[in-house]
Amino acid sequence: MPFHNDLASTLVEQPLIAVGLVFTIAVAVMLLRSFLAAKRMDSILALIPQPCQPIPVLGHALKLVGAEPWNVMARWCEEAGNMITFNVAGQRVVYVNDPKLIKRVLLTNQRNYCKDIGTSYKHFMCLLGSGLVTSEGDKWKKGRLLHSRAHPSTLPTNPSPWPRIEACRC
Repeated sequence: MPFHNDLASTLVEQPLIAVGLVFTIAVAVMLLRSFLAAKRMDSILALIPQPCQPIPVLGHALKLVGAEPWNVMARWCEEAGNMITFNVAGQRVVYVNDPKLIKRVLLTNQRNYCKDIGTSYKHFMCLLGSGLVTSEGDKWKKGRLLHSRAHPSTLPTNPSPWPRIEACRC
């Protein structure tokens, strides 16, 4: 056991090495957990259709460049189905265009979903504002309670397509 004794004595004598070793192990564990979570998410998202083949690194970003990316996404849903997944520069996006699924995400099962307001929603804030769609937690609960008293379950449930937004400029 000479190696073990040498390592132990080195770590005791030079605490900076010990701190560096602990830090390196902690970073490695965090990276491994992040990698495994990303792989798990990839396997789940593989079940949802993609609108077209993504470009490496950029994903579908070039297809969304322009003033009205929501129209591009609406067209993708017309072609591939009411729930699609796509990638924008490494960020995974799940786009839902079905009233029943939207109701599930926003109302009936909302605790299982989180909103990525900082990146995914930021381009649509001119349309969405700071209401129920973009809020979470206590703010969402308060707004939902006020809204539900006046309009209980107001999301449409018929499968007719929602009108496109053609003229908004952010």
